[in-house]
Amino acid sequence: MSPRTFFRYFPTKESVLFAGEYGWFQSFTSQFLAQPADLSDLEAMRATLHVLAPNLNKTRRALVLYERAVASSPTLRGGVLDRLERDIVTIAEAIASRRDLADPDLACSALATVVLMTYRSAIKRWIAGPASADPRDLIAQGFDALATELPSAPSATAAPCAAIREPIGH
Repeated sequence: MSPRTFFRYFPTKESVLFAGEYGWFQSFTSQFLAQPADLSDLEAMRATLHVLAPNLNKTRRALVLYERAVASSPTLRGGVLDRLERDIVTIAEAIASRRDLADPDLACSALATVVLMTYRSAIKRWIAGPASADPRDLIAQGFDALATELPSAPSATAAPCAAIREPIGH
């Protein structure tokens, strides 16, 4: 492939690492919003990630290479941090949508951050472990730990606290 062709599809060399993220977040959002309203947002995210986890097996090798590449480059680590902030906003927007809020509030952003970090931790443990491990088990372990450490998360029907209703910037 010529450099010109490559850069027609990817604006930077580093951006090739993030190909496919958009589709994952579309799948996450549609699955999350389809969860039953009687589940708390945390339970709905757990169920969503459980449904999406089997797809990880197809990309395990690519994920291992991705983690190695990121670990080897300060530039890539910075790119991951930038992406992480956007990913938190994307998940917070899905939570806000489920709660019928026009914009994510502090509670939406905090929950998005905790869930995304729990998920990423589980995926890193899965990549570091045996290929035969089921990522759903590691995701479930992370959410079990959250359940013991956090009070019950508000459900989609719970009204957010007035003190945290201020929208979070995009």
